[in-house]
Amino acid sequence: MLRRKGIPELLTFGFAFFILFIFYHSVLLHLNDSMFAPDGDGIKNYYTYLYHARYDISFQDFSGMNYPFGENIVYTDAHPLLSWVVHLFGLTNYGIGILNFLMLISYPVCALLLYKIFRHYRVETLWSILAALAIAFMSPQVFRMTGHFSLSYVFAIPLMWFLLIKVLHNKKGLWSIAISLTLLVFFFTHPYLGIIMAFLSVFFWIVKGIKDRRDGKKITQYLGLIFIQIVLPFIFFQGFVALTDTHTGRTTNPAGFFDYYASWKSVFVPHTGPLNWITHWLKIDVGNWESLCYVGFS
Repeated sequence: MLRRKGIPELLTFGFAFFILFIFYHSVLLHLNDSMFAPDGDGIKNYYTYLYHARYDISFQDFSGMNYPFGENIVYTDAHPLLSWVVHLFGLTNYGIGILNFLMLISYPVCALLLYKIFRHYRVETLWSILAALAIAFMSPQVFRMTGHFSLSYVFAIPLMWFLLIKVLHNKKGLWSIAISLTLLVFFFTHPYLGIIMAFLSVFFWIVKGIKDRRDGKKITQYLGLIFIQIVLPFIFFQGFVALTDTHTGRTTNPAGFFDYYASWKSVFVPHTGPLNWITHWLKIDVGNWESLCYVGFS
């Protein structure tokens, strides 16, 4: 059965959704009546997203804070693109449910993309399915569902990897345009996520360039691909922000830079979950990391 075309992909997505349903059935069955974070950054990001969709009349201006000046939508972590789509289609009454669904469905989508990547590298079908499920549901981006919703899309990085594979083995120009448009979508979801995906592409081509450093034609081609995939969407996004950021009254000394950060211990030492007892037993201080709060598959 696993050898029939399309069946492994269907099984991967189906098993992933089944796992998701086990842990999040209460949310999936009441998408519009559930909140992953009722306080802190979570309630702020639900508010900015839904306020922009319901009340603002322009894409770039957010009137729900910094009165009377307002704020540029990019700086509010309000899912700019999604909130505007919800606004245009009159779906504000279902805005919370749409956002919750997109965060959750990103796990089955991630598993499917990982399966496709593994199969490209000729990993056996069964192992590809199992590895895809394990990696998708062990992603640390699950922590972002506690408040930083626009960073929670676990499929984003595998999607970039998958698209880069397509560029290598198909029409390079067409798939490079697809990457450029994908980056724009994620820049207007959250700039951090867009930058992470952009760096993945850049370093991918740098490694390819080092490998083919004696072939000047390929090096020129790689530079062109970087320009289409990364430079163009970056210029567009930064140009948009520069042209629309006319708001005043913003603090020039934001707090938190020296307070919210990761450390080697916070990354590699279990601070939550079933192995958390090791940290307490060894009396390890995992450091000050803003993602110590936990919402996950437990």
